Amino acid sequence: MMTRLEIEQQIVAFLRDTLQLDETQLLPTNELKRDLGLSSLDMKELVVFIYRTFSAQPILPDVLSWVTLSDIYTYIVAHQS
Repeated sequence: MMTRLEIEQQIVAFLRDTLQLDETQLLPTNELKRDLGLSSLDMKELVVFIYRTFSAQPILPDVLSWVTLSDIYTYIVAHQS
């Protein structure tokens, strides 16, 4: 299992490389939609990445509850296998 820091690094690298976001924007408290501008398609790509990388299987209610990057990190820590 990965540590929270390793999870954060993986997610930040994905968002930086795939969605072309500036790493300075990727603070744990930043909101996915408001601050980072993630669209529904971006979220879908992120969910697939999480499934493949962490063997976590986010379901729609969980994904809809994610507001900040920290919410994602907390979810993965609790659900990775």
